[in-house]
Amino acid sequence: MYYYFLDSERSNECIDFTMMCVFFFVSVYSITSRNNAPISNF
Repeated sequence: MYYYFLDSERSNECIDFTMMCVFFFVSVYSITSRNNAPISNF
Protein backbone atom coordinates (compact mmCIF):
# COMPACT_ATOMS: atom_id res chain seq x y z
CA MET A 1 0.00 0.00 0.00
CA TYR A 2 2.89 2.34 0.76
CA TYR A 3 4.27 2.10 -2.77
CA TYR A 4 1.28 4.09 -4.05
CA PHE A 5 2.65 7.17 -2.29
CA LEU A 6 5.82 6.92 -4.37
CA ASP A 7 3.83 7.70 -7.53
CA SER A 8 3.75 11.49 -7.81
CA GLU A 9 0.68 11.47 -10.08
CA ARG A 10 -1.52 9.41 -7.77
CA SER A 11 -0.10 10.40 -4.40
CA ASN A 12 -2.74 13.06 -3.69
CA GLU A 13 -5.62 10.81 -4.72
CA CYS A 14 -4.36 7.91 -2.64
CA ILE A 15 -3.80 10.13 0.39
CA ASP A 16 -7.31 11.58 0.12
CA PHE A 17 -8.80 8.10 -0.31
CA THR A 18 -6.82 6.70 2.60
CA MET A 19 -7.73 9.56 4.92
CA MET A 20 -11.40 9.26 3.93
CA CYS A 21 -11.38 5.53 4.65
CA VAL A 22 -9.61 6.03 7.97
CA PHE A 23 -12.07 8.73 8.99
CA PHE A 24 -15.01 6.50 8.00
CA PHE A 25 -13.79 3.47 9.95
CA VAL A 26 -12.84 5.56 12.99
CA SER A 27 -16.24 7.25 13.05
CA VAL A 28 -18.07 3.93 12.69
CA TYR A 29 -15.89 2.34 15.37
CA SER A 30 -16.50 5.24 17.76
CA ILE A 31 -20.26 5.08 17.21
CA THR A 32 -20.38 1.31 17.72
CA SER A 33 -18.18 1.52 20.80
CA ARG A 34 -20.39 4.21 22.37
CA ASN A 35 -23.58 2.27 21.70
CA ASN A 36 -21.92 -1.03 22.66
CA ALA A 37 -23.39 -2.43 19.43
CA PRO A 38 -21.64 -5.22 17.51
CA ILE A 39 -20.32 -4.40 14.06
CA SER A 40 -22.36 -7.31 12.64
CA ASN A 41 -25.48 -5.14 12.86
CA PHE A 42 -24.14 -3.10 9.97
